[in-house]
Amino acid sequence: MEMKRVSWMILLAVAVVLTAMPASMLYCESETDGSKATQQKAEHQAESFSTSNGEVEINFGESSHPNEAIQKKLEQGISETKLGKNYATIRLLASIVSPDERHLATVIVKNGKQQVILDGEPSERYDGVVALDVQGKLQFSPDSERLAYVVIKNTGNKNPVTKMGKWVAIIDGKPGKEYDFIGKNIVFSPDSKRVAYVAGYVKSEEDLKKNEGLFDLRLVMDGEEGLLHENISSFSPVFSPDSKRVAYVAKKDSKSAVIIDGEEVGAYDKVGMGRPVFSPDSLRMGFVAYDEGKWFVVIDGEAGPRHERVSENSLVFSPDSQRYAYAVKEEIRNDGKVQAEVMWVVADGEPGEKYDAVEKIRFSPDSKHIAYKARQEGYWRVVLDDEDGIEYPAIMDDWPYFSPDSQLVAYWLKPDNEDYWKLFLTDVEGKNDPGSLACACKGITGSTWDGIVENSLKFSSDGKQVAFIALQDEKKVMVCNGVMGPACDEVGPAVFSKDNKRMAYWCNDKGKWRVIVDGMQYGPEWDGILGGIIFVEDHADVKIVHGAMKDGVRRIVINGVPVGSEYDKIATGLALVDHGFEVLTVKDKDLYRVRWQADGATQTAVHSERSIKHDAAGEMM
Repeated sequence: MEMKRVSWMILLAVAVVLTAMPASMLYCESETDGSKATQQKAEHQAESFSTSNGEVEINFGESSHPNEAIQKKLEQGISETKLGKNYATIRLLASIVSPDERHLATVIVKNGKQQVILDGEPSERYDGVVALDVQGKLQFSPDSERLAYVVIKNTGNKNPVTKMGKWVAIIDGKPGKEYDFIGKNIVFSPDSKRVAYVAGYVKSEEDLKKNEGLFDLRLVMDGEEGLLHENISSFSPVFSPDSKRVAYVAKKDSKSAVIIDGEEVGAYDKVGMGRPVFSPDSLRMGFVAYDEGKWFVVIDGEAGPRHERVSENSLVFSPDSQRYAYAVKEEIRNDGKVQAEVMWVVADGEPGEKYDAVEKIRFSPDSKHIAYKARQEGYWRVVLDDEDGIEYPAIMDDWPYFSPDSQLVAYWLKPDNEDYWKLFLTDVEGKNDPGSLACACKGITGSTWDGIVENSLKFSSDGKQVAFIALQDEKKVMVCNGVMGPACDEVGPAVFSKDNKRMAYWCNDKGKWRVIVDGMQYGPEWDGILGGIIFVEDHADVKIVHGAMKDGVRRIVINGVPVGSEYDKIATGLALVDHGFEVLTVKDKDLYRVRWQADGATQTAVHSERSIKHDAAGEMM
């Protein structure tokens, strides 16, 4: 332990020296003027990345009191609340962190029974906790204040179909009614106030002989049972964005119908994927249906033109809810044999040009533009407002995307006869030179990389900054506005500050973990970065916070300075609260909620959209 204290004191001294440096915006500023001085500044910074090894020469002087003073000041806002015993030493089946990173739920096995532990508090023991299709075994509400899961009880009284006991939904710790079956899709409404799931009982022997399903099913909404159905789609139910409406797909007399707010709409042979789609304003609803040998889209109860096929999950509404689009597929036959397929996009009821394939239909945030990628004769292009873009051998999956201000379209392309990816940016007016745009990501289209880390590209909220992780010479680099960071074995996602003036991420090279802020190493090196990186708005300034590990000990780090207690684990990601943050930790086998807030801040938690979800999680328990 004495060696650990020495290591932390050295790190504290390094942190004080580094955090005393001015926080300039050399790295992620837009180059709007293309000046030579700005370019030289970026080149100098790129060179400093390649030569930096993170070593800092420090003169400790005769006293460490200044270091201790800084640490003491930062620690004034820290509080710890003991939540309960940490059950990680018992066999663990599942673990989930709430969306706001403030709660931790786990499923454990103890003495042959299963228990759910929420923030250190154990539930009663059950014969089993059922795995849900989408969420795993546990499901938090969107506001993170509610928890739902399904358990099995009374296995001594097995039914003949499931060979199990009774199924019970546990909502907010309270058991619901017992059923023979509960569907694997517990759904909270967006406002978290409502919860719904599908449940039922084994059919009678006479009904089972009809081979029309094993259970009589119904939708259970807030504990109240709805209409009885022969079958209900496993993708159901779906809440509207305002949480006031609910829809699901059910079958009756061998016909499928969409049940909206308790009323049946239509009677079709099939409803595609069983997933109705609400518009963002919750006033409109659409779905894909099949009847009499043809597929079609139903919008607000009105069936559209019939097609040979409608592409699954392609129906989308525009952000303002006034527009919609979907993809259609048709086979070209010759003498009864399929020779080829053609696809096209139908936008607002009007068909577009036909291609060999179309994918990823997206509306711009202002709803004025629509883009998708299309393939014709082996070449891909992005179609923007019915205008074909330049053809390329490949465009990366899941692209294109619009910038938050709707002025840019971005996608990754692979040029002819090349084995690398380039980022292509164009404005919605069709100008292909991003150097002339407000974003001014100068040089970005001219750079090439061996590959791009999937889902790593992120725009700042004002659309003027863009960052992504590239692969180069078997290393990873962060690229922000065309300027590359240090080459590392691992690189974490970009995190922009609320005002978009600062950007941070972590990198790991040969086991040395560093935090990079505004293009410069921020604080000392660590054995690991935990819990993600967040910008916390203090009354006076913005603080950079993350978890870190050194010599097996975990600490919370503010502005490069380790503060508070030493922990065995950092169990969740860092969650923003008013002028502060929270995180769950483990110390001496107990679970703690650690909170830091600036003086005078309230105790109100706020929701924070994290840059990439996998970076937010702490150490899995």
